[in-house]
This record gives sequence, structure tokens and C-alpha cells, in this order.
Amino acid sequence: MDEMKALDALLGLGILGSLLDPHNMKAPDIEKFKAQAEAKRAEARKDATDFMLRDADRQAKAAKALYDAYIKAGFTDTQAFELTKATTEND
Repeated sequence: MDEMKALDALLGLGILGSLLDPHNMKAPDIEKFKAQAEAKRAEARKDATDFMLRDADRQAKAAKALYDAYIKAGFTDTQAFELTKATTEND
């Protein structure tokens, strides 16, 4: 039984040694890593831009709906514009 444990330990050390052998290790592919990182950055920039455009569209529609509601309530164009401006500046 002890012989099996010793054999297992030797085999484990042999495998571990071959994994850690500096001659078998490949240098990291820095250019590949840079390309992957840049691709992820470009995707994140596109996602952020898309989000900002959707948010700007949503805000513009909300401001227009608010302006239209002020007009419908009987305010003049100038009053509706100023009220919309004041309301959206506080957001």
C-alpha cells in the first residue's frame, strides 16, 4: 500500500515537473491579447454609444410629450417651451 502511495507521488511529481518545465512553456501571445482587448473595448464603446442614442431619443420624446401636454392644457408656445425647459433642467 505504501509502495502505491510512493508511486503515485512520483508520478504526480513527474507530471507536475513536466508542466512547470520552462522549456515546455510557450510565451504569451501579446499581439493576440492586444487584439482581443481592443475588440472588447470597441464593442464596449459601441454598446455605450448605442445606449446614449437610445436614451437621447427617449428623453427627446418625453420632452416633446411634455411640451405637447402644456400646449393642450392651454399654455402659449413660449410658456410651454419655458415650462418644458424648466422641468427637463431639473432631471
